[in-house]
Amino acid sequence: MSPRIYHYHPHTGEYLAHSLACASPLEPGRYLVPIHATEQPPPPAGPQQVAVFDGQTWTLAADWRAVPLWRLATGEPCQLTQLGASPAEVGATEQAPPSPAHVWRHGQWQLDATQAAALLLQLKTQLANQLDEAADRARQQVAGDPLRVMEYERARAEASAYQAASYRGTVPPAVQAWAEATGCNGQQAAERILTESAKWDAALYGIRAWRLKAKEAIRQAQDATTAQALADSASQHLREAASRQHWAV
Repeated sequence: MSPRIYHYHPHTGEYLAHSLACASPLEPGRYLVPIHATEQPPPPAGPQQVAVFDGQTWTLAADWRAVPLWRLATGEPCQLTQLGASPAEVGATEQAPPSPAHVWRHGQWQLDATQAAALLLQLKTQLANQLDEAADRARQQVAGDPLRVMEYERARAEASAYQAASYRGTVPPAVQAWAEATGCNGQQAAERILTESAKWDAALYGIRAWRLKAKEAIRQAQDATTAQALADSASQHLREAASRQHWAV
């Protein structure tokens, strides 16, 4: 039976695999051992170890290259790429920090109150800014482009003036346009414009109220989970409120 041979990496010397040696075609009874292989069996490797051949003998070396690690100083993930290096040598651990607010003390991750407070404040500021952006999008969806807003404001002003005049005299152009479009009279058109305008105002005031209320609730939140939940709920409400508004005139 052909003897077993053991292959190792040409650069690192680490054990790769084993195979059966091929018989020599020129010397009967002899077997070929290719380059980067040996008939010496490697010693069994334990966790985070690998057998390494130095050309003469096998030794065991530390092998943490495939193990996720985290830096003790910052909590950031890192990875060893050099054979033989250990986490202690580079200031790392295989224990993941429970949160960015944890620091390594006395051989374990511990929650740092000062860092936790700073991170929570940073998150609150970020969520408040995101909520402002969500409110801006909601207002844009309700109001439309600036030129259209000017048109709506003019229609409201003309309808209000026409109402103040007890619907007497010439029907204002913006009111007349709506009357002709819907087949109603000037008074009916003006009343419809003012009704829709009131809904428009209510929608914009509602967006403002929700934005301010939610931002204050986020500022008062005691933890990141609560702050995030408040921001998510407020953003969803703003989207739904804006989608329900349609300026008809």
